[in-house]
Amino acid sequence: MTLACYYPFTQTPWYRASLAYLDLQHQGLVLLMLVLGVLMVSNVKYPKMPAFSFRTGRQAMVTILVLGCMLAALIKPDVVLFPLGLTYGLFGIVRGAYLGLSERPEPEVAAAIVDDGNAEITSLTRERRERRKEME
Repeated sequence: MTLACYYPFTQTPWYRASLAYLDLQHQGLVLLMLVLGVLMVSNVKYPKMPAFSFRTGRQAMVTILVLGCMLAALIKPDVVLFPLGLTYGLFGIVRGAYLGLSERPEPEVAAAIVDDGNAEITSLTRERRERRKEME
């Protein structure tokens, strides 16, 4: 989708006035194709289409934003579709990097002892389960 929208985007007056000096026709397009190929086989998670709702202020803003993007894509597809697809792709990469770097490792727990193919529960895990049972 993104690559099919690239050529019409390069023919817009805005592109010619602001980005044409970069000459991304060859190297930029090859790089973009490689990045998209890697993203297709990666574990980067992308958000699904949000549900349309006006129940809360946040849901209303998201609904208006999505409908605005759809309307802009219908009115000016050559100007909107490529930057929108590029933004969506970059959002997934940045979000995946942020979530990957912000994950906190679990507190160190002694490794499970494997005995005849069956893993024994460590004493720390047993203590946690006992505390949960006491709280119930």
